[in-house]
Amino acid sequence: MERKKITFDSFIRGVILGAIIIGILMLFKRLSSVLLPFFIAWLIAYLIYPLVTFFQYKLRLKYRIASIFCALLTY
Repeated sequence: MERKKITFDSFIRGVILGAIIIGILMLFKRLSSVLLPFFIAWLIAYLIYPLVTFFQYKLRLKYRIASIFCALLTY
């Protein structure tokens, strides 16, 4: 089994990649209180979408907003 040689170029790329990952994680930690409501809203929209399409296409509601309200009322 051959070991891959670590060159200066691959070392610098690894350090830069590690710094970027650490920076993104620190940014998420700092913005978590702001991003949490958006994540929850995305999750609710993701879960209700099949019900909205059911109301819109199977029950043939004319307006999508009516489908959304019906889905929210049944959920």
